[in-house]
Amino acid sequence: MASMMSVLTAPSGVESNRSSRISGFYRPELDSLRFIAFFAVFLHHSLPRNADFYVRHALLPKTLARWPEALVNSGGFGVDLFFALSSYLITELLLRELRIRGSLDVKAFWIRRALRIWPLYFFFVAFAFVLGWLVPTEKLSSSYFTAFVLFCANWACTAWSYPASVAAPLWSVSIEEQFYIAWPLLLRRATPRRVARVSLLLLAIATLTRALLLSRGARYPAEVEHPTIWCNTFARLDPIALGALLAVILRGRVPRISPSGRMALLIGGLLTTTIVARYCEIYKERSWIGILAGYPAVALGVVAILLSVLGAPKPGSLFLHRWFVYLGRISYGLYVYHRLGLLIADYFASGRTGRAFAVHWIVAFTTTLLLAAASYKFLEGPFLRMKERFTYVTSLPCEVTAVRNPS
Repeated sequence: MASMMSVLTAPSGVESNRSSRISGFYRPELDSLRFIAFFAVFLHHSLPRNADFYVRHALLPKTLARWPEALVNSGGFGVDLFFALSSYLITELLLRELRIRGSLDVKAFWIRRALRIWPLYFFFVAFAFVLGWLVPTEKLSSSYFTAFVLFCANWACTAWSYPASVAAPLWSVSIEEQFYIAWPLLLRRATPRRVARVSLLLLAIATLTRALLLSRGARYPAEVEHPTIWCNTFARLDPIALGALLAVILRGRVPRISPSGRMALLIGGLLTTTIVARYCEIYKERSWIGILAGYPAVALGVVAILLSVLGAPKPGSLFLHRWFVYLGRISYGLYVYHRLGLLIADYFASGRTGRAFAVHWIVAFTTTLLLAAASYKFLEGPFLRMKERFTYVTSLPCEVTAVRNPS
């Protein structure tokens, strides 16, 4: 943290260019969508992923019970929704900065991302490391700890599987950080057409990477055990590429889609991710057709969900409700803390009955919400307010106010 604070001096030209900023690109409905992405992951980690549970407690026949099981499994694709949404927004903001300045201030971009991600991230990784000494079942070894600190946690997971730690879900933050480092360098003097070409190249790289890993596994099956593909940066580029491609296609415009069209996109996206979870065996990483077709299908599905929400027209809609938007603004903290919330809930409720699961879920979600809200106000807030000094195109016009008063 000290090294980060030492560079928090406004880059040359930032202050002098404040007057040249164009109106920011802020869509509150996308904040709400961030909460949906988190909530999908939370359901994936907090509800049973076993059809037998739904046979016993929901009284469903085995064939139908496979579908709630698939729906819970599809919650893992909330990570893909995060990737697509982040890529879309970052690409849109960088392209806008290119238009108004003629170049990108990469240093300012990296500082903005560090101010948003690093304080909570490093605090929680350090917390998880200490927790491992107090709770033996939550051990975060020094090797994993080093990988998390260097934003290589996803590669550690591909090599050694997930750590038995509340920090395990933060492997996805490593992929995000790798994207944040590379993307502005690729876009420094890029035209929208070149961005589109790079996005298509990323899709090809992702498909080729998965094919190579699967072909290797045909000879050495143990080498493609989950999460070898799931956590591999090069195999997970589909939603990132499609998110960037969407920004190029829309070029700052908000799509005009009828309510029925939005509903069709939303249902189509949800059905796609659920069907992939049901039939493609992505988490087993053994099916050639399932892996090669499933990942791009999920990417298309989450982009369809993104499009269904982007430009939500009615002020009274759920996606524009102030508290739903607020939950989206604290979604990073919700994601970071949710495994800790589940761990804390283990001490209050455990068992195999439906009632025990319900109590456990409520305690876990409430604890996660309280931790994230406190973190957003007291830990993340001071750093978020510093971002304005390094911003050319605003993405949260009321962020300082929101940190102080979410209502």
